[in-house]
Amino acid sequence: MLRKIIVLVGVLVGTMAAPALAQQYPLQTGNNLAVSDPTFAPGDLTTGVSGEGFQGGSSVTLTLFSAPVVLKTVTADAAGRFSTTVTIPASTTPGNHTITATGVAPDGSPLTLSNAVTMLGAGGTTAGGTTGTSGGSSTGLARTGASIGLATLAGFVLVLLGVTMVRRSRSAEAPSA
Repeated sequence: MLRKIIVLVGVLVGTMAAPALAQQYPLQTGNNLAVSDPTFAPGDLTTGVSGEGFQGGSSVTLTLFSAPVVLKTVTADAAGRFSTTVTIPASTTPGNHTITATGVAPDGSPLTLSNAVTMLGAGGTTAGGTTGTSGGSSTGLARTGASIGLATLAGFVLVLLGVTMVRRSRSAEAPSA
């Protein structure tokens, strides 16, 4: 009976540990800057920008870098979020740039968030000759889970061990004829 309890506990612990292995680390802190369309072409220079993680009611300055150009200053709502549209200057050189949001974190410390953007030149190319498309994303898919190969193997071994122990205990308890 003791062996059955040990097997049951092992299976339960293995089952409960699996969701913990699926968590993404480090955990997200809520600081985020998103650009609705990170690729710009001549004549298509307006995009949405949103962010979170700022002190409620504080000013947030949006700046385009390579050569710093202040795009807009907005006020975060009570939850520390903002959402606005910005216009990228037509004089921006083709290539990779960064939009930053600079403000104050809820604890009063400085907070700067950033997101990469690409300015296309005539013909849809960047300064380095890379072709892009307006309306597309310049980043790949986000990683949304954990590798579960090791956890699956451990679970399989625990189940196999449990089955083996149950069979042995049943054969030891079986009356001899």
